[in-house]
Amino acid sequence: MYVADMSIASAPYYLTEHSAVRRVNVLKGNGVEEDFVIAEEPLELLIAVGQEREALATTMRTPGHDLFLALGYLWSEALPLPTHITRPESCAENNQVLLHYEQSPLTQQSTQRRGIQSSSCGVCGRTSLEDLLNTSYQNRIVPTRRWTSQDLSQIHSTLSENQPLFEQTGGSHAVWLFDSDNVLLMNFEDVGRHNALDKLLGWVIVNHIHDLQNMTLVLSSRLSYELVHKAAHLGVWMIIALGAPSSLAVELSNKLECTTIGFFKKPPYNLYTNRQALYYE
Repeated sequence: MYVADMSIASAPYYLTEHSAVRRVNVLKGNGVEEDFVIAEEPLELLIAVGQEREALATTMRTPGHDLFLALGYLWSEALPLPTHITRPESCAENNQVLLHYEQSPLTQQSTQRRGIQSSSCGVCGRTSLEDLLNTSYQNRIVPTRRWTSQDLSQIHSTLSENQPLFEQTGGSHAVWLFDSDNVLLMNFEDVGRHNALDKLLGWVIVNHIHDLQNMTLVLSSRLSYELVHKAAHLGVWMIIALGAPSSLAVELSNKLECTTIGFFKKPPYNLYTNRQALYYE
């Protein structure tokens, strides 16, 4: 995956981020105790062409890694990446980002989903399911490995150690990316499961990660159509969810020959699609 060099690293407004948790007081039993909840705030993505500003989307997310979230969103929406990203100087709350382009990347088709985007369901704004199912997934490299039960066991043993926001608040979704040796490369948490995956997608873009076809993506949530869609754009073929898949997720996974596993909390797991990718010892 090649991405043109962008002056993202020099964007000063990414040095300041809000905390991902908030302190609250709760009534528990006969007393009041301090507790923590996951932070949820809007993030507005704005197209910037010279001095012109145009709203692209607003999503509810957990603050932090907004650069990755913006890039992942653009990539999964098949929109061109910007030359660079900054925050408006007037944005005291860090809830806006400016996506700088030489000319607007928006077409009539790409504007059909503009507006408020749910962090849990990205299908609702599409014009039709036919539009979804006709999405092209080109340039996907076929994996050269087969996964074993030992691979799945190694991956499973790592998950609980890498979800600190959930441990603190019980309110986050998580995604994990494991390399071909089952080593955890990166994970993200967010109040929205789509946001968590977009953050991972953006991280992959910025860091020019390769060999994704032999890596494993794990999701803490149920598996929806759009998460399979984003995973396909990411380049992975092995998709594991702690929850259940939807019928449309299974349909798309079959179409793309992805391997999908559900109910990954404890064995035996449910293998839904592309069984030949697993090697049974």
